[in-house]
Amino acid sequence: MKNRKEYNDVFKAKVALEDVKGVTVMYRVFAFTQGNSSKLSGRNAR
Repeated sequence: MKNRKEYNDVFKAKVALEDVKGVTVMYRVFAFTQGNSSKLSGRNAR
């Protein structure tokens, strides 16, 4: 049972890490698009 609990803890940690990564990426994209529209208006346009 100990191994099972450890596995669950590792799995939860991995899921939490993925959530944090996703939030960070979303925040970065949001901040980038906000900065793009206001400051860099034509510089980084694709």
